[in-house]
Amino acid sequence: MSEAIPTQQNLEEKLQQFRAEIAVLQAKEEKKELPTAHFRRDADVNRDFNPTELTEEDMQIYEKVRNRTLTFDELARYREGIRSEADREDQARRMALWNRLLAKEITTQQYNEQLTKLDAAAKVPRPKSSRAIFGEYVVNEAMGFLYGQDAKKKGNAN
Repeated sequence: MSEAIPTQQNLEEKLQQFRAEIAVLQAKEEKKELPTAHFRRDADVNRDFNPTELTEEDMQIYEKVRNRTLTFDELARYREGIRSEADREDQARRMALWNRLLAKEITTQQYNEQLTKLDAAAKVPRPKSSRAIFGEYVVNEAMGFLYGQDAKKKGNAN
């Protein structure tokens, strides 16, 4: 007996179902049918969550949270990946600016002015990506059972 190998189409369908499930949570939060506000759009705190931006990695981590099988290490790697993504975006902006200077599209003075603006913008809270917002949700959902597991491990060790 051979086990069915997931096809790209099956994976895409599963990803669409996951995104739809998160969209339902978002809709319930926006209608205040849930006491949480993880996905609610809120201009005051720069939140504009879009479930279609979630990835296969987000889906896998969500399944582990729902099944309560997520470990501290997996959560840490997931959060670091999201942070690294934001850092790469910032680095890309800076490299594009540097390349414009090298190509003599801008002067050194313009480069310095724009770099100063980038630095100032880095100090101002930027809109969070949908993945970063989802990451906060994952952390909130996982902490209860992760700390519960941690407490059990400590209890067994004594």
